[in-house]
Amino acid sequence: MKKIALISIIAITLVIAACSNEKDKAYSRIKAIEKELLQNKEITNDSLARLFISLSDEYVKNNIKDEKSPELLFKSAEVSSGIGMYDHAISNFLKIVYSYPKYNKAAESLFLIGFIYDSNLMNTEQAKHFYQEFLIKYPNHSLAKDAAACLENLDKDPAELIKEFQSKEKRK
Repeated sequence: MKKIALISIIAITLVIAACSNEKDKAYSRIKAIEKELLQNKEITNDSLARLFISLSDEYVKNNIKDEKSPELLFKSAEVSSGIGMYDHAISNFLKIVYSYPKYNKAAESLFLIGFIYDSNLMNTEQAKHFYQEFLIKYPNHSLAKDAAACLENLDKDPAELIKEFQSKEKRK
């Protein structure tokens, strides 16, 4: 009986070590791809960016409670936004906001959702919703003034914004 218990403990230990090793390998691969993406900022390598996104998302899916997961989600969202995968970026930012609310970039993630809806998807209703949610949750955040300004300017056409800007400049 003791042999069976010892063999079971050894087997479990080996499985845990193998899983941990696989997790470390996956993370190292993601970091290597990220490094390559950062070295070539001027040249967007779409396939490399998509690989980074895919591997990061897979890592998070398999390691939800890992301390590296929210950061990988954030970087995946940033890269997604950078290559025009706005829905995917929003999805990952939402995961951060609602699954990792204590993560240090949760507030920024919420703001960026509004910003993507505003600037890239031209969906003022959704932008308004997320900017307002941001201001309710994070009224003292450094981006609060930006969120308020974005809300104020959501429904204005570009010509109206230019006139307001010129008027403010004349007053200075």
